[in-house]
Amino acid sequence: AGPPGGWARGGAEGVARWEGTILRAARMANGTEEVSTIFVGGFPPDAAPRELDNLCRFLPGFVTSNVVTTKGVTLFVLFDHPQNAFAAIDILNGQMFDRSQAGTGIEPMRVQLARSNMRTTGGHGGKGDHRPPRGGDWGPAPQPTWGKPAPPHHQQF
Repeated sequence: AGPPGGWARGGAEGVARWEGTILRAARMANGTEEVSTIFVGGFPPDAAPRELDNLCRFLPGFVTSNVVTTKGVTLFVLFDHPQNAFAAIDILNGQMFDRSQAGTGIEPMRVQLARSNMRTTGGHGGKGDHRPPRGGDWGPAPQPTWGKPAPPHHQQF
């Protein structure tokens, strides 16, 4: 099977990036843990940490995020399972962070699997260290479920 939809946008270069990401994830899986952290770049310099945290907060499996502003604005996001990290890559890669800048030459977001997992000590949404125990396994990620909306609080006509 080919790369997920978001990676195909870059043609041969996108496929190579996707294959490199898969190989890196496989190498990490043979080590102590699977990578479930993504790296997101391509933000405008005025992007606020709160905006960036909210960008991924409602994606399935979100655990925590960390904004880094040393060389531009970048975001690292930890998910509960690699499957959810890859789903986030498919959703975000190639999207414009600010739709008003579409067509202005500003580059879209670049999203890829991080080289290693983020270590958490209670940042945005984190409650301690979310790494699995050494030699442990998170198991398969649960399938996202979208239930019916709650009934309205008012009388419908």
